[in-house]
Amino acid sequence: METMPSRGRGRPRDSAIDDRILAEVLAEIARNGLGGFSLASVAQRTGLARASIYLRWPDRNSLILAALETTGVTLDIAHTEDLETDLRSILRQWGDILRNEDLLLVFNRISVDRRDFPEIQSFYMAHIALPANQKVEEALLAHQRAGRIPPDLNMRVVTRMLIGTLHQQGRFNPSGLTGAFVEDLLSLTLRALRA
Repeated sequence: METMPSRGRGRPRDSAIDDRILAEVLAEIARNGLGGFSLASVAQRTGLARASIYLRWPDRNSLILAALETTGVTLDIAHTEDLETDLRSILRQWGDILRNEDLLLVFNRISVDRRDFPEIQSFYMAHIALPANQKVEEALLAHQRAGRIPPDLNMRVVTRMLIGTLHQQGRFNPSGLTGAFVEDLLSLTLRALRA
């Protein structure tokens, strides 16, 4: 789905205004979820008319999807030959992402509202959650193929356990998502993978 329609003649779009709108869309989702999302509130907080927003995005879902694209959940995985180094990097990066309480709240709201807004949930899964998880799984599989992780372990399950643990900690105790917590999770994971 195209989220940013092309413009015809007229004044060029101001990307700073687009950025401000998209930031307010995420804030609105964090506050009220998808079900309580109000374009009027976004317009009021940005100081723009709703019509000005609709000139940029044709409908509510296009606007929300464009905002989700700005969340920038990306992982930089080095793929070294050291399992501990790679796992530490992965866990720290995910910890940094999940310490952003506003972003975590947006992701939680999408999860809660998934049945009522399947298109948005599908977009979130396909473009944000699954690609990030897949990078982690691919890194673990590379270590498994190199013999550093036993071949009978399911790397998809290991990935879900790691990311799920960090997500739950961020969700229920964001201040507890510390470097010490990441190191404890790393130590436990390494012991389990090497057992």
